[in-house]
Amino acid sequence: MKQTFFFFAMLGLSYTSLQGQTTNPAPYCDGKYDDDIEDGAGLGVPHYISNLSFGTLVNNSGATQYPGGHYVYYNNLAAPNLMKGNTYTLSLTHDGSTSIHFVAVYIDFNGNHSFADAGERVMQFTINDPSSIPNPATVTLTIPSTATPGQTRMRAMVFEDDYYTFTNNNTNATPCTNFVDANGGTNLNWGETEDYNINIVATTGLNTLFSNQEISVFPNPSQNMVRVAAGQTETILKTELFDALGNALPTNPEISGQNIILDISLLEKGVYYLRITSKEGTYTKKLIKE
Repeated sequence: MKQTFFFFAMLGLSYTSLQGQTTNPAPYCDGKYDDDIEDGAGLGVPHYISNLSFGTLVNNSGATQYPGGHYVYYNNLAAPNLMKGNTYTLSLTHDGSTSIHFVAVYIDFNGNHSFADAGERVMQFTINDPSSIPNPATVTLTIPSTATPGQTRMRAMVFEDDYYTFTNNNTNATPCTNFVDANGGTNLNWGETEDYNINIVATTGLNTLFSNQEISVFPNPSQNMVRVAAGQTETILKTELFDALGNALPTNPEISGQNIILDISLLEKGVYYLRITSKEGTYTKKLIKE
């Protein structure tokens, strides 16, 4: 995606308007780099992010930096649905240079347009760490139960920070590059920053304890058919099926008296959630497809 900028620039067209990507981080802080222009060196160290994956989000952005200040907000990509309380793998592939000082990812969990709150740096690798910087850099993280539902921003960064915040005593990256450093500059030296939209999904209705002994679900795990059975004093009104991200899935239940039969043979193997509404309330049961 990064390379196509040059093609549109040659045609005199707006890349942002055609592709939806932008180099404007607002209302978030700046994330661009200055290639050491202010110091006159102009070295242009080509640190880059080539791939980022998180949930259903997969972006192969190429082995080059985004043009200009090496910052891009991929607001044209579909935001992955990430359910509160669920655990996901976040992976970032970079240029692998031994001079990279930080690989870091931030998520604005509370939606206040800042990455500086506690717990919002969800990935950090640094050369100060004896374990060094892996490539790809990968972490497993759980979406906090306190996260604000709805769309928010994620920021991924790879950078070299010789003149500003990086010292042997500073082991934390910064999510913003527009601070004033000791030389009067307002950007970090060399690196790349990519911003993405993600969607925090509430677990309301999917985390209710299944404690109604008048309703049973079997077999579980199952490969083909699942039966939802109610006792003599209970009545099932509705069943709904959700994937692990909270997305509703179509079902064609067969109803026979107090029994409901669901065909899950076409589902991929994995964990699903069956929400059952009865005359007594709503309950959720974890369902495993083998």
